[in-house]
Amino acid sequence: MAIDQINNLYDHNVVWQLTALYIERVAREHLAGIPLIADAAARAANIFKRWDEDSSKADPVFRFICSGLVQYSFFEALRVRINNDLAIPARRDAAMSNLRNLNRIIYRADPQQIIPNYIQQVQAGKLKLSDPVPGEVLNLLQTSTPADFNDSPNLEWRYIIKEGMVWQIQPAPDNYIPASQDESSALALMSPAHS
Repeated sequence: MAIDQINNLYDHNVVWQLTALYIERVAREHLAGIPLIADAAARAANIFKRWDEDSSKADPVFRFICSGLVQYSFFEALRVRINNDLAIPARRDAAMSNLRNLNRIIYRADPQQIIPNYIQQVQAGKLKLSDPVPGEVLNLLQTSTPADFNDSPNLEWRYIIKEGMVWQIQPAPDNYIPASQDESSALALMSPAHS
């Protein structure tokens, strides 16, 4: 899924659109008392999106930053798998289980419950899984950041590469004391990026 998106062109409208989406995200998460900021950012994102759509002469393509591309690829791979399995009666139960658990491959916060709402609409038959992904779902996926991956409870650290050294991460007791300053600085990378 990621390779299918790699050759997409990036342009200034997309950069501005993603910037507006990030501003909207930050405003909704940290400035809830001032909803006008988030609403203005959402309107700006829609303007840039329309400009981009108007200027596009080819089929519509999605544009991402690297972490958004990774998030979209996980989502799209499972969505395609579920859709294919729904067509095979023997795999329907597995497909429905995967649909119920689709939110487990979303690696960023979803305070507006966009993915659960999407799942519910598909389960209720209001949306088809084979339909184009709704815009609010794409916006959520596109605005995933590396910090979201770091902070996700759905992911687990296995390795850290720091200054050319590969550190394998293994379970340790809560009172574990790093053996060196290098180990301590590598472990510090695992701390949450957002408070």
